[in-house]
Amino acid sequence: FPEIPSPPPAVPVAAVKGPVTVWHLQVPQGDPLASPRCAILLKVVSHALCGSRPEDKAMMNLWTSVVRDSLETIAYLAEEAKLGVSIEGTSFGFELCFGGFDHKLPLLIQEVLEHLTKTFRSAEAVEKHINASRARFDAMVERRIRGLKNAEMKPASHTTQIRRGMLCSAFPRAGQLLPATEGVTVESFAEFSANMLGSVHTVEMLTEGNVSVTETPQLANIVTTALVNTTEGKYPRAVVQRVPQGVTLVVEPCADPNERNCAVEMYFQVGPYSVEEDLYLRVLEDLMYVPLFDSLRTKQQLGYSVSCEVRETQQILGFTVTIQSASHSAVHCVKCAEEFLRETFPQKLEELSDQELTSKIIAMASRKLTRPDSLQDMASWHWGEIRDRKYRFNRRIEDAASLAQVQKVEINAYFRRWLLEDRRLVVVVSAGGKAQQTVEQTMEGLGGVY
Repeated sequence: FPEIPSPPPAVPVAAVKGPVTVWHLQVPQGDPLASPRCAILLKVVSHALCGSRPEDKAMMNLWTSVVRDSLETIAYLAEEAKLGVSIEGTSFGFELCFGGFDHKLPLLIQEVLEHLTKTFRSAEAVEKHINASRARFDAMVERRIRGLKNAEMKPASHTTQIRRGMLCSAFPRAGQLLPATEGVTVESFAEFSANMLGSVHTVEMLTEGNVSVTETPQLANIVTTALVNTTEGKYPRAVVQRVPQGVTLVVEPCADPNERNCAVEMYFQVGPYSVEEDLYLRVLEDLMYVPLFDSLRTKQQLGYSVSCEVRETQQILGFTVTIQSASHSAVHCVKCAEEFLRETFPQKLEELSDQELTSKIIAMASRKLTRPDSLQDMASWHWGEIRDRKYRFNRRIEDAASLAQVQKVEINAYFRRWLLEDRRLVVVVSAGGKAQQTVEQTMEGLGGVY
């Protein structure tokens, strides 16, 4: 078993607390990742978006595109100075990512935040900015509309959108976002931007690399001055629907009538995140992936895409088996998947020797203990913990140590409980494809399976 680092490597600590929380990790001199660079990431939460309405999500997606377009000049000049900046929208606000030489990065952060507040915090400023290049705004709206119309054209994307939309209102489907995007006006967009930026109440920030802890208060002050303008509102929580016990069937026709493939996604809901259950789900995924592919893809030739994967939806754990086929119906794919789960895989687990299990566990632990190749990769690891509000910065090392305690009997017990006996299963089908089964035929066939 690979050696567990002792003491564990340093992790980010909360250097500044308040409306702006700054998590800080300085890479020491002599470390392979040490360089005159740093990565700084911000997660901005707005009280105006706590409701997770589809209209807000549609506006936020468009807002991110408009802001990204407006930052082109700043981003170009930053790139010339070996710096970088990017922005992404989230369900409750947006994220900013900065990277590059540490002595210049605070200037870039200040420049970007001043640009945001000057251009997008007041409705009048937003309208002035858009009307100065109205054609660009109209083109971005049109691009968003085209993207939404095409978002569910591929069967695999279609089933994923259905499943996410069913589980959580924070993930509205393209059809829910389209009306708000088509109906956007300069005035409504400007009002949204002013409300969103005028209701920022929480910012979490990560600074990693060649930046000392004494610099964090200055960075926090820059962000607070530019963004935080209210202390009202609680941190938003997205509600995830509890899947009923048993089997829920959801069938929709392929969005593209000429599509040759159908797709099936079997989603097993496990429950609220826990360290132990997450670990055993990862082990189950690792043990199942190759036999599933070998049985359904290689031997039975169901389709070119067969996989299984752990899912985490707003800290609710789940597990999916997905199949996309151009040669068989969705009903046949589900039958084969159920046969694999009830007969083939239990036999594989039974035949799994202690030596084979130990080999797989060692390989998993070794992957978890592999150090990141770059400062950006390490920051991404830590940022994932902040984004999900788990703050298990040494997750990989803790999980690697816990893998040494994994037992075959527990793997089998968890598998049977989650995927066979106490299942909360949603079977999502994008019907059609070469098999040409209608929704009614598919529902009738699935009724026979279950």
